[in-house]
Amino acid sequence: MFTSTGVEFLIVGAHALAFHALPRQTIDLDLWVRRSEENAARIRQVLDSFGFKIGDQGQHLLKQDKQLLQLGVPPNRVDILTFLDGCDFDRAWAAKEAGILQGEKVFFLSLPDYVATKKASGRPKDTDDLNRLRESLGGKLPGDAT
Repeated sequence: MFTSTGVEFLIVGAHALAFHALPRQTIDLDLWVRRSEENAARIRQVLDSFGFKIGDQGQHLLKQDKQLLQLGVPPNRVDILTFLDGCDFDRAWAAKEAGILQGEKVFFLSLPDYVATKKASGRPKDTDDLNRLRESLGGKLPGDAT
């Protein structure tokens, strides 16, 4: 529904990792959304249609930096993020990669941007993902020193 209503979002996290090469188990779907009035209104419209009433306050939060909106429960939770360390949304949107998820055309964070965000997070889980991804891609990731 996000795609058909014009919501600007990128799939990030474990689903992006699977898209690029390396499936792993996850408890959620991570969506990074553009922070704008128009996008927040579209997101609210879609969520309202599914019974998630976020109201004016929720819509306002979707325009702010460093916000996370969690819908549902694992393993079917959706995390809507207004931030991602190590990358700018406009740059990431320009470099997005199209794919299919559950029969819908969607956009994923590009591999170089995925690597940059995982390096910026510094979380052990992200370091593990990068090490596994590096191994699966023959020992080198975008942005690795030559």
